[in-house]
Amino acid sequence: MPKQLGKQSIVRATPKDIDEVFNILSTATKWLAKQGMDHWKTGYTFEKVQKRLKEKEVYLVYYRKKAVATVSLSTTPASYYTNLTKRFWEDRNAEALYVTGLATLPEYMGRGLAKKLMKFCEDAARERGIKFIRLDAVSYYKELLEFYLKMGYKRVGEEPGRIAPSTYFEKRLF
Repeated sequence: MPKQLGKQSIVRATPKDIDEVFNILSTATKWLAKQGMDHWKTGYTFEKVQKRLKEKEVYLVYYRKKAVATVSLSTTPASYYTNLTKRFWEDRNAEALYVTGLATLPEYMGRGLAKKLMKFCEDAARERGIKFIRLDAVSYYKELLEFYLKMGYKRVGEEPGRIAPSTYFEKRLF
């Protein structure tokens, strides 16, 4: 059942939504590359998005019946998180909800969708009794780092990363 996010609705994607999810992620990938950030270049192939739909909770935001944003959630950390990464977490043994693949179509940026999606992720974690949200961002995307800080996330560490330097964030919800 769709959940309302103001004028938008959010629904859990199913395999039949592959084209919409892939379109948002590939469009965001191209937009990032134009900004000089190509860290998503190999991350969101059609096959990888199909796999994501099977392994994670993938959500789509609709505005006037058009899919305009997406985010993925999982209680399993991203495969590129290493044992070194885990040292950053406040309680590395606590269950956490990991946020990945947060993307908005460029023409819908600046409308507060990312903020609404992050609130949605936090509400989902609270509803499940999960007290931590964790995520990472490429370290040279300063606006994104500032966004997470403004949302109340704590910068807990940095690593060189396999593709680009990563900054890790965590938020304790209760």
